[in-house]
Amino acid sequence: MTPTNYQEDWASLGFFARVNYDYKYRYLLELNFRADGASRFPPDQRWGYFPSVSAGWNVAEEPFLANVKEKFLDMLKIRGSYGTLGNQNTTSCYPYYQQMKDVEGTVIINGEQVNMLPVYSPYSTSLTWETIENAGIGIDFAILGSRLSGSFDWYQRTTKDMVGPSAALTALYGASAPKTNNATLRTRGWELEMKWRDRIGRFMYGIGFSLSDYKSVVTKYYNSTGQCTNATNGTYWYEGKTVGEIWGYEIKGIAKSDDEMDAHLAVADQSALGSKWGGGDIMYADLNGDGKVDGGSYTLDDHGDLKRLGNNTPHYAYSVTLDGQYKWFDFRIYIQGIGKRDYVFTNSAPYFGIQAEWQRTLYVDHLDYFRFAGSELGANMDPFYGRLRIDGNNIKTSDRFVENAAYCRLKNVQLGFTIPFKGNMKKIIKHCRFFISGENLLTFTSLRIFDPEALLGSDWGAGKAYPQYRTFSAGLDIKF
Repeated sequence: MTPTNYQEDWASLGFFARVNYDYKYRYLLELNFRADGASRFPPDQRWGYFPSVSAGWNVAEEPFLANVKEKFLDMLKIRGSYGTLGNQNTTSCYPYYQQMKDVEGTVIINGEQVNMLPVYSPYSTSLTWETIENAGIGIDFAILGSRLSGSFDWYQRTTKDMVGPSAALTALYGASAPKTNNATLRTRGWELEMKWRDRIGRFMYGIGFSLSDYKSVVTKYYNSTGQCTNATNGTYWYEGKTVGEIWGYEIKGIAKSDDEMDAHLAVADQSALGSKWGGGDIMYADLNGDGKVDGGSYTLDDHGDLKRLGNNTPHYAYSVTLDGQYKWFDFRIYIQGIGKRDYVFTNSAPYFGIQAEWQRTLYVDHLDYFRFAGSELGANMDPFYGRLRIDGNNIKTSDRFVENAAYCRLKNVQLGFTIPFKGNMKKIIKHCRFFISGENLLTFTSLRIFDPEALLGSDWGAGKAYPQYRTFSAGLDIKF
């Protein structure tokens, strides 16, 4: 038997201060300072100090714009900020302690299997806070009696001293080098928001629009071999990598016969990706012309026939809001979506259907698989999926299975009616509004099978989550 016991405890302590200054609502300044301590780090590396500053200039309040403000300019503010925050989330509560964990041994002494106590893993004595550096500039405006208003922000978020791998130690040392604070991740993005509010007679209405985008790049990461690509998950990191990259193979098509597959294998050996290839199987392209299809050494310098297929980061997130009111009737419509996103399902049973002995889930889309003439379901020589196999040959990460995960969803529609009480009833009931509401009414997407908002799923894999429900509700809002 292996005795086990688990206990952990950690603590943090923080001090912060803030100073605000406002001069005639024209010049705005805010200063912040934080001092944070965490037990996760060695005593001499335990404290981190994080200052920040933000400033704004309300240009519309300047005397030289008095005439312009009187005519149509209601507000014009330019602002900027810079600051840092700390991150203490390490993989262990005690990453700077020597740790020795017993394991079930393979040695038999006196007829009994004994436990083993390996040499402790090396640790870093300089492990400390990750520093998240934020900088940005923005502008806010309102014109035409505040009927038109909006804002624009550009920002850069740099995570410095991220915990990453260190230079490899000599093999004689007998253990892997510990992770240290030596990686950097930079994110740049922007956000735009516009609103228009006005009225036509007794009809009051409003239109709102927002659009944003960002991109994250690894600017510093120790990776001596340049290992970056993987046909299965593409999770390797390296300097210059854009977060969300999808690596995989290019497909020439599906072989319609054994002869066509044999002719392909004669110039592009696919044995590294599987065996027993035949008609109905996928033909992968030999991009580097070496006569075989594989991932090479899975490095930047030698990634074989793997290539970048896309990026699964959501781009151009947008939303549109419409609302209006006429006498006692009102409405509100909310639309949101993602303008651009690539997504690939890696060995996902719900996506590929019968491709493994576990988690078999069948949808109508799965019926579009390769079938020879004479099949009970009829021939299908130009399908989306290859022939049914459970060995993974026809579900490799490839450009064929990179889905367009962009979408537009009618998120909410609400209709309301305010009952116009009069006389004594108005004295008793100040406000009474009845409304009906619908959620997730329509979705426009070319994504197969899955809900585009549930791609992250759970620990069980991509897409394995309950989709968004279409719901309807009614309510009554009363104020006495």
